[in-house]
Amino acid sequence: MSLFCPKCWAAAKCIDSRCDPRTNHVRRRHQCQHDECKHRFTTVEIIVGSVDLRQHDRAKRSSLIELAWDIFDQLGGDQAEQQFFDEWKARKKAQQEAAAVRNKASRATAKKPKNQEHPWRATNSFLAKVKTNAERMKEN
Repeated sequence: MSLFCPKCWAAAKCIDSRCDPRTNHVRRRHQCQHDECKHRFTTVEIIVGSVDLRQHDRAKRSSLIELAWDIFDQLGGDQAEQQFFDEWKARKKAQQEAAAVRNKASRATAKKPKNQEHPWRATNSFLAKVKTNAERMKEN
């Protein structure tokens, strides 16, 4: 079972794994396998109960591992994981296409006025009024 990168949703691989038997936590460092992303992230797995998988009783450990793989297989295994990823890609592509259509439509309806000065800048007509008022005040 693999994880997906939270940034680009490409497959990610586990780089480092550390167990803490006192708190039943497993911390794993993952890295995105996509060449352009290479994002690193951490997951923390909390093992519920007091089961220590590093016990010397191999029969108990192998039965727990078999149970975990049985659950994985019942959930659909690698095929369900790939199906989820394919559906996600299709939804993302549809969203991008819809956004492109919306952007194109909004650009077509929004008409920019030609040669209009920015409202914060003084317009030529305003400057002409100021000059004429200044000239009148000088004359008086």
